Amino acid sequence: MNVQSERYQKSDEPPGANFLAATKAHPDAVVILDRLGRVRYVSAASRRLVGYKPAEIVGTHISRWVHADDLPQLYSVLSQWENDGLREPLVWAA
Repeated sequence: MNVQSERYQKSDEPPGANFLAATKAHPDAVVILDRLGRVRYVSAASRRLVGYKPAEIVGTHISRWVHADDLPQLYSVLSQWENDGLREPLVWAA
């Protein structure tokens, strides 16, 4: 798992139509998390990559889908989100 350093303001608005259209054609899974680490959105590639439909993943905690070796980094980023109110995009290539 690679954590990008670019920061952006948090937003509780759902992704726009252009964003959703772009993720449908993307070969990697695109995931949007809430501040608690729950999956709010996952692209259709999840079915091919992990064998689950997006509807089966949405609402679960991201730690369920991250390799154990990557969990310390994931928890560090989630803690940082909680502490400073900003999010760093997680880039996960499967």
